Amino acid sequence: MTTTLPNNNVKTAPVFSWRWLFGIIDQPVTTFKAVLAHRRWTRWGIPLLVLIVAFGAASIAQIPYVLDLARTQAEQQLATMPPDQAEAARATMEFTLSLPFMLVTTLGFGLLFMVFGLLTQSAFLYFGSFIFGGDDITFGAMFTVNTWARIPMAIGALVQAAFVTMSHGVIRYPGLAFFVASGDPLVDAGNPLVPLLSSIDLFWLWSLLLAMLGVSVAARLSRGQALILTLVYAAVALGLTVLPSFIFGSSFGG
Repeated sequence: MTTTLPNNNVKTAPVFSWRWLFGIIDQPVTTFKAVLAHRRWTRWGIPLLVLIVAFGAASIAQIPYVLDLARTQAEQQLATMPPDQAEAARATMEFTLSLPFMLVTTLGFGLLFMVFGLLTQSAFLYFGSFIFGGDDITFGAMFTVNTWARIPMAIGALVQAAFVTMSHGVIRYPGLAFFVASGDPLVDAGNPLVPLLSSIDLFWLWSLLLAMLGVSVAARLSRGQALILTLVYAAVALGLTVLPSFIFGSSFGG
């Protein structure tokens, strides 16, 4: 009779560990390596679920206050319109500024935009890594590291939800936007610095740092190459963020 001994040289992919959610904070490089070695859908599905829950919590916390602010601004605009036009506009606003409509549209479009942003970021860094001579990696691996790189943004969303709940008011100018905001919605809508600085905060910068480390691990680029690629992506993303303000500013000025 023969006995078969286990082959200790065979490396098995690690199972998903919830510790990775904490490891991405204090040991990001080690966590990225462990995540990429994990071959199941949970390697990107779990962080994506965290992002969805955090976004949902922040949206639900803010919607009542956003709704009150929108109704106040709408009434101010209606007061400047002729009575017949104001009545017609008020009938439409009663539907579009209702809680169910705001809840469905905010969550629906917000989640779609979040997933689209993740796919776009992953595609940009995926193809960009080849320009810098990175190893042949899969798009799934790049998508995975980017979902984990956005965990700080989920933390930021939860912090924002807690702040809104305790302060009973919406954050009108997040990030650094309060330095340049005028307080007038029409004026601020045409100022490209407002959306630009609204996108920049510590959680966003933390997320960029993790994206750089993730790209470096996944594509086996040097830290310098990964940093340049990530900064180029950040510049493009911020440019697209301020584009609507330029368009609105041109139309409003015309």
